[in-house]
Amino acid sequence: MQHKFLFEEKEWKAKGTYTDGGGKKIKVTGKTLVKHKMGKWIIEAEMYIPLKGGKTLDLRNVYVVKPVKKDGFETTWTSENKIIGKFNGRFFIAGNIIFSTYYANKGEFVGHETMEYQGNGRYGATGKLFRDGKMESSWNVVLS
Repeated sequence: MQHKFLFEEKEWKAKGTYTDGGGKKIKVTGKTLVKHKMGKWIIEAEMYIPLKGGKTLDLRNVYVVKPVKKDGFETTWTSENKIIGKFNGRFFIAGNIIFSTYYANKGEFVGHETMEYQGNGRYGATGKLFRDGKMESSWNVVLS
């Protein structure tokens, strides 16, 4: 299968559910912009979480991805997050799935995300972030 996510420059819209560490589910929207530059791919991902009083929390990550080699199935990435700091991760590609694992702060934060191609240019993305072994947040969104 030839994936579109990661491999093509595109802005993806996101819509779904974010769950905080206390189990509260919140409907969210967002966007992810994939750009290809010389020797690297840049992913700018934002998730907008509505707060009380009409305010919004904007969770933003900018990923720098080493391009996947021709016929390759994995690569590495780094990301900066203003709340947590620097993340290090890997993407693995298997069939219609793109799977990512990552860590930050020497393993204080760890997590994973699975993006499954659903057809019609859409991916289902689910993930979890853990802090010291306790779930900090999770999400389940559709990228289109």
